[in-house]
Amino acid sequence: MDELFDWASKRPDWQQDALCRLAEQQELSGGDLDTLQLRIEQANGLLVSAQATLRTLRKEHLRKDVAAAPTTMLGSIGPVKNVDRLASDQNPLQFAINGITLVYGPTGSGKSGYCRIVKSLCRSLHEAPLRGNAFEAEEGHPPEIQVSFRAAGDEKKCGRVAPAESAAS
Repeated sequence: MDELFDWASKRPDWQQDALCRLAEQQELSGGDLDTLQLRIEQANGLLVSAQATLRTLRKEHLRKDVAAAPTTMLGSIGPVKNVDRLASDQNPLQFAINGITLVYGPTGSGKSGYCRIVKSLCRSLHEAPLRGNAFEAEEGHPPEIQVSFRAAGDEKKCGRVAPAESAAS
């Protein structure tokens, strides 16, 4: 937490304000967004007449129980349907419980498709919408992804996911 606080304290004022608001309530309201817009405009010299109140991030804003929160680990992905050109009859892609999983293969073997699946399932800084198979005659079928995972060290749990925000075309 100290490293996170040190990093945040070096950010511009408006970013510290945004981090503080997010730490306090986890979602920004319309009023928060308006205030942050004023802070950004002030920081860039676009607005000098109105003064927005600055919230300063403090260590007590950062949750201390995050380290003790249960972790969820991805166990496998697959079988999949209607995602890129991934074959629906191939074996699931298994992930290591300890260590690292290396995914490799020739061009067109599906590495990017699996990366897009992981990005849609997990938090990612970059959006990567799922795509359907452009070479299939049938269109409009939503992506279906079977996943297994461990939550808080429990045995594997399975589920089928059809991400709503993904485009199937």
